[in-house]
Amino acid sequence: MELKGILSSFQNSVRGMSSQTKRLELVSNNIANADKVAKPGEEVFQKKKLVSREFEPYQRKLRSNIISVRKTNSKHIEKSQHLENKRQEHSYTIVKEDKVQNVYDPSHPYADENGYIRKPDINVVEEMVDLMSLSRTYEANVKTFNSAKELAKKALEI
Repeated sequence: MELKGILSSFQNSVRGMSSQTKRLELVSNNIANADKVAKPGEEVFQKKKLVSREFEPYQRKLRSNIISVRKTNSKHIEKSQHLENKRQEHSYTIVKEDKVQNVYDPSHPYADENGYIRKPDINVVEEMVDLMSLSRTYEANVKTFNSAKELAKKALEI
């Protein structure tokens, strides 16, 4: 359902908070499994990230958002009508990265015959920075939601 007016700001804030919550879950899961060593014959943990929208070629996007124009004659143009853009629900895709880090540690019980262990190639510092950024973005969405709520209250008082 598409909300209009001041209610659309509530909808946008809720969508943003929902997206950030899903991203926070994935990043914290990546941090928790960053040092997980794969047993022999076992799959290595794959880093996951959330992609919240699909990017379509500019030409296709331009065609879908063009203003419809009625022509009465090929030499002149009559009034144009704007088409209402119907938003589709956000679709989220979880993308897995297949990066594997081979570390030389012959004393480890899961080391292969060459002395290497396999673990995910996850940089914990980068993940922590992403975690802080996502947290701040979530907080910004909460502030936006609260500001819109206060504006709606003030409008109802009038």
